[in-house]
Amino acid sequence: MCAAYGEERASRTRINPAVLILGFKIHRSLRMQQSNKPEEQSASILRSR
Repeated sequence: MCAAYGEERASRTRINPAVLILGFKIHRSLRMQQSNKPEEQSASILRSR
């Protein structure tokens, strides 16, 4: 939901390089948090084997 809100806000305002960088960092941190999902955990376990 946070990512959708960020995209919606970005579409309203002028695209700023700093905003893009900040959004990319937030997107990466969100993906890191989502990596705790069971599907991705099992996938990472299979990769480690």
